[in-house]
Amino acid sequence: LYVRQAIAISMKDIPEGLKLDFESLLKDESYLTKENALMELWLRYPENIEYYLKSTENVEGFSNKNVRLLWLTLNLVGTNLDKDKAASYYKELSNYTSPKYPFELRQNAFGYLYQINAFSNQNLKDLLEGTQHHNYRFRDYCRELLDKLLENQEYREKYVALRDELSENNREFLNKKLKI
Repeated sequence: LYVRQAIAISMKDIPEGLKLDFESLLKDESYLTKENALMELWLRYPENIEYYLKSTENVEGFSNKNVRLLWLTLNLVGTNLDKDKAASYYKELSNYTSPKYPFELRQNAFGYLYQINAFSNQNLKDLLEGTQHHNYRFRDYCRELLDKLLENQEYREKYVALRDELSENNREFLNKKLKI
């Protein structure tokens, strides 16, 4: 198990002769191995992405849904995207930022949405809510991500437009960040 994990995590160049062996990591018992193998195979062999996504379609991963979130994201950024399913994939990924989910799952969802630049207004509100979370690591993550977003004029404008929809506590925090 640990050897396969190490291979999936550290192997950045997959020789053609080892491709089938590396693809077998998608069926490994370890969610960490599956996640890393999926990402590396997507990077190295994008022409086979449909096969890789089909192989991992029903894998959730740990409680933070590490494999599922990667799977959703790869479907959203892929060129072979099934346009009929894109909205449902985005909705699922986007919904995971909600406060009803554990903070580890929310953090992963925020990270993927940031990478593909796909925050909805609700995600932006959820992120702001996360800046007041009781878990200091998650709270600090949300604050750092908020600071990055506010460097972008488009997101600054979106947050200004959302101020009336925020709780008083979140509005005060945002006003300080925006220096209003």
